[in-house]
Amino acid sequence: MIVMLVKILENRLVFLIFAILFKLILDYSYYTYVVEVFSYDGFELNFDIKRYTFIFLLLGCLTLFIPKLLNKISDYFFNIFLFIVIYPLGTLTSLNYNLSIEPFAVNFLSYLFMLLLINLNFSNRMVKFPYIKNGRKIYIFISVIMILYLIVWYFITGAVSNFNLDLSKVYDFRDINSELTNIGVTAYLNSWVYQVFSIALMAYFLLRKKYLSFCLLVGIQVFFFGIAAHKSILFSPLMVLGIYFYLSKTKALSTVPMMLFLLIGFGLILYHFDNHSLLASVLIRRIFFVPASLNFSYFDFFSINSFNYWSDSILSVFQERKYFNSVPQEIGYFLGNNARANNGLVSSGYAQAGYLGVFIYSFILVFVLKILDQLPEKNVPLWFYLVLVITPIRNILLSSDLFIVFLTHGFIVAIIMLILFREKAGKIYG
Repeated sequence: MIVMLVKILENRLVFLIFAILFKLILDYSYYTYVVEVFSYDGFELNFDIKRYTFIFLLLGCLTLFIPKLLNKISDYFFNIFLFIVIYPLGTLTSLNYNLSIEPFAVNFLSYLFMLLLINLNFSNRMVKFPYIKNGRKIYIFISVIMILYLIVWYFITGAVSNFNLDLSKVYDFRDINSELTNIGVTAYLNSWVYQVFSIALMAYFLLRKKYLSFCLLVGIQVFFFGIAAHKSILFSPLMVLGIYFYLSKTKALSTVPMMLFLLIGFGLILYHFDNHSLLASVLIRRIFFVPASLNFSYFDFFSINSFNYWSDSILSVFQERKYFNSVPQEIGYFLGNNARANNGLVSSGYAQAGYLGVFIYSFILVFVLKILDQLPEKNVPLWFYLVLVITPIRNILLSSDLFIVFLTHGFIVAIIMLILFREKAGKIYG
């Protein structure tokens, strides 16, 4: 029965059916829920059949060419980019004729460029990584030491006195504890611990089937959430477990649009029974349409203001800051809510240098994906590599500038950890 189900999920037609179902329910949720409840926030319905048909066909053609099986890390990236970024942008653009088609077009072309570039045949190995002597022991040692460091640091700073597990109060404690714990370089170290090192150790324990040790780490991760107050910390163990169990059975990526379809369906059911459901808002509006809407805000702002040209980061030595605040803060002020309006790859690239910035970010990311694709070894399952980079990939696509993810969110650190884990003739894991 399981074998038959796996074969069904790995079928290209099944993948396309779930993709179409997801697109349809995404559109349905927009005009029956998002427009109805959040029209005050700029979500409007201005339907034009020609634009809708054109974008629907474009997305359909693009979906035909993306990977249906997870054979390498980039296969996951292109699925998430398409379904979490491009599809919602397509919905907003096709159901609100008053919106410019430019953000959708730039994202679409960036996706095409990256898809073509990733499939170009270079030499077998773009970069030849050495096998580090005792690399796996170093991998474990660093992870353990860094986790112990953060536990002790939270006690030393007194942040532990603000421990909170109430999801509705996370914003009450986040800034307070951040001021106590994120001092200088520790701001980077702390983030790396719960985004990279704890995940790295969880993956290792699952690989070795040390489930009791894994459960202990889950408890530690909950402790980190209680202090740092970022919801992603709390849910990361579930993500690791889900990837572990699923990819141990199949490589089918049809479950990506399928799960997204079910997610929106569940949100619509919640809305049916409770018109003010907070969870429905998170599952539909917050996950899909807020990031998509911010793309338009970024393009609108930087179409009438100077690009940032990395003046507050990597090129700050060569020029004065273009803006007093960070780009996300400037967008927040532009929208009138004074919030940090973070967004992902294309809009962040556009904010830095327009179309050139998008091209640079797309090219750099393809290079990194090429490296990630060649890291996995036959003796270690692909899920192990994916769990270490899945959060940085999500952040790149939805919530942060590329260079910020590389450093602050630990993408480079995660890649280094994966390089350390490589062994020339290690034990074969299932």
